[in-house]
Amino acid sequence: MKTLWRYTLLSDTAIQYAPTCTDGRVYVVAGPRLISLDSRWGYHYSVVPLFDSLLFRLTHPADWLVRCSSHEGMILFMGKNRWGTRLPLIYDPRIKEFTDGDPSSIMRRMKYIFAGDYKITRFFSEDARFEGLAATTHPEGKALWNSLDKIRPAVRSTRIVGNILQVESNVIMCQNYFGRRSMMPTGYSIVCFDRQSGEILWKHESYSYGQRLSPGVETDGILTITGGDRRSGFLRRIDLVSGAIVSQKTDDVPFSGLAVDEGVYFFGMGRDVVAVREEDI
Repeated sequence: MKTLWRYTLLSDTAIQYAPTCTDGRVYVVAGPRLISLDSRWGYHYSVVPLFDSLLFRLTHPADWLVRCSSHEGMILFMGKNRWGTRLPLIYDPRIKEFTDGDPSSIMRRMKYIFAGDYKITRFFSEDARFEGLAATTHPEGKALWNSLDKIRPAVRSTRIVGNILQVESNVIMCQNYFGRRSMMPTGYSIVCFDRQSGEILWKHESYSYGQRLSPGVETDGILTITGGDRRSGFLRRIDLVSGAIVSQKTDDVPFSGLAVDEGVYFFGMGRDVVAVREEDI
């Protein structure tokens, strides 16, 4: 890829989640710190310690972040403590302080309503091991289909990656698998369901041990998503209607996800933040 700029973090900690953009800044989380960069030139602006918050004081710095996104100028985190309890944290970069606010945009039980008559709910199973989708009629609430019925028995647990996507009458879900090595390698899937019947229209799936998907972005019906393991990564662009792979590239540095802002893609790649124009991907 032809890069606009590259910034290497002055830390041994890799980027933990996809970058997020707001107000001309790119934000990444590396361990217990939030790093702010200029989105146009890659200049470094600030480092904010996140573990000053009592909420995450008992959490390991390298494994606390579940999700990070921006909304209306706020940086929203979903973290977890060592017992797995999920806790929201909201940072306002304009006043450089943590603040109270509505964390609903990053809650894992978000609901998605499609075309006003079908409701697609992102939810956990009763034992909290499997995360998937359930479709019901709206507002009647009649059950239509459930993605958990289509998961292989050897998979121990699942987690949805990023947002649920809708293209025409289809619903696309990206998901990571976790399992016992002796039973089934961990891996990932990108699945396109028919919104009404739950029929799987197309699927990209891998059971190579250690491979994970990271959050991607959707623009003009094309999903750009990254994944890989600790040693290497891939960048894949998928047509969300047909499921065809438009392009694919590999790199010897693992990806941690990407964000897009004004036609520029920002990748987390190990300890680097890389900016690339859309036409150069």
